[in-house]
Amino acid sequence: MLPSQKALLEEAAKERSKPHEKHHIFPQAFREWFGKQGIAVDAYVIPLKVEKHRSIHRGERGGPWNEAWRQFINARLQGAPKEEIYRHAGQLIYEFELFGPVMPYWKQPPSLPTEY
Repeated sequence: MLPSQKALLEEAAKERSKPHEKHHIFPQAFREWFGKQGIAVDAYVIPLKVEKHRSIHRGERGGPWNEAWRQFINARLQGAPKEEIYRHAGQLIYEFELFGPVMPYWKQPPSLPTEY
């Protein structure tokens, strides 16, 4: 393994050792609406560093993350195609600069290689 690859793995391991919280891509506050669209909110979470997670939910009614979804949902109270919902989720992930594996709530993030 190249020294640069080893450094990248060591940095990733250091970041992973920091406290994380699971972030629901589809907010739990709108569980009923998403359920009617055929989306299980607990099937899509991203592990985020605690401070990042709390920053996107800081404020009234779930903060800016929930507000972005509230606006989307209010414009589509009768429903929306799954493709449109997933596209919006991807756009929000990009806009809020969220990075991490998407996984079900009940799973743990994949482990990093232990051998360098």
